[in-house]
Amino acid sequence: MRKLVIFLSILTVLYSSAYSAESSRSFFEGYNLMQKGMYSQAVSKFREAIKESPEYAPTYTNLAKCHEFLKQYSDAIPILRKAARLIPRDTKKIQRHIVLLGEMKQVLPYISKGDIKSAMPVLGRVIRDPYKNSFIRLDALCYLSHYFYTINSYDNAQQMAETAIKSYSLNFIPAQTLYEYADVLKSHGKNYVQAVKIYISLGQKANSPYSKDDLENLVAECYLGIAKESKDEKVKKAMYERIVIQCPNSRYAAEARKKVGDIIEKVKRLKEDADVQFDIGSYAAALPIYRKIYTDYGNTDTAQYAMYCVGKCLANSGKYKSAVKQFHELVRKYPKGEYADDALMGAGCLLSGLMKQLDLALKEWAYFLAHYPKSEYADDAYFDIGRIYTAKKNYKKAYQAYVYLLKKYPDSPWIRLVREEMLKIKRGEYK
Repeated sequence: MRKLVIFLSILTVLYSSAYSAESSRSFFEGYNLMQKGMYSQAVSKFREAIKESPEYAPTYTNLAKCHEFLKQYSDAIPILRKAARLIPRDTKKIQRHIVLLGEMKQVLPYISKGDIKSAMPVLGRVIRDPYKNSFIRLDALCYLSHYFYTINSYDNAQQMAETAIKSYSLNFIPAQTLYEYADVLKSHGKNYVQAVKIYISLGQKANSPYSKDDLENLVAECYLGIAKESKDEKVKKAMYERIVIQCPNSRYAAEARKKVGDIIEKVKRLKEDADVQFDIGSYAAALPIYRKIYTDYGNTDTAQYAMYCVGKCLANSGKYKSAVKQFHELVRKYPKGEYADDALMGAGCLLSGLMKQLDLALKEWAYFLAHYPKSEYADDAYFDIGRIYTAKKNYKKAYQAYVYLLKKYPDSPWIRLVREEMLKIKRGEYK
């Protein structure tokens, strides 16, 4: 959302009628410097832009923002007065903002000494500043967030920080505010997911006072917290894998590697047990083990295999309708998975064979060929289509399916049977 706001503000600049081609270059150079946090350099560029196009309002508002960020309130005030004349609709808001700038200037000595309590009445007014380009509002929110954090009033600290994050780009928010906010989320709110996002953004922040090693440990702590609180094995595995991949140098990486190994070994044992039961024809015993693999360990490589095997167990147990449903569920969940075409092959064969649902089988094969045209089972599908149309006495379509199979798959093992079927159709043996 913040990127969208920045983009829209740039569009506003582009379509304003008040700037020249030369001023746009200086303005955009200043704007880019400001976005990077290079406020002193941005001030120089904005002042150049004013000389080139003195009636262009956005230059004044952005120049004032830079002075505010640098705590140069006295320099910001005359610039804002000029902006108020150029933007009549915002005059009252800018005038109110100028008053608040004066108040902030008065309480800065208290704030610099860490005496936020004495500045509290002014900060309370500043956070309600109606001027949309106010940087002192951000300052006030961050001062209050830090104050509440130091006195263990975490709900208030979180509220101040979240208001700042919703209103301003993360580029503008001090690293300390973000760090303390993330700590509140992690240690007191158990909102590990949001804390991870903040820690990662801190790692990307220019001139961050926090080391990458410290931030990596904190991200790993969040993933570990999610894993320990979750009762879902696949969530646990996913979190341990994230620690191993994203935080390989953290103090928790060794523990995570062991956990991932333990889970993989457990899944391997379950698969071996299920396969043994399946191979001896004990499908009722194999079925719940396969189900446990894909429900409890859905993020493992074995999950798709287990789903497919459940379908085979159901089919071999005579539960054809349930087997087709299982195969379809596998394709829905893993449309590009290793066993997707196997599952559709199983469903198609059941429908056309044991279930005698010929029309449904034709639809199944049409879907199969449309989505998996390069499958190793494509020639099987065309051969079955020919057989289905033969059973429906639509010999023309049967013959067409066989002709296509001959041309497209000359090395198919069905070629001899296809030629025999085509000869029978030509001779009229099926009529």
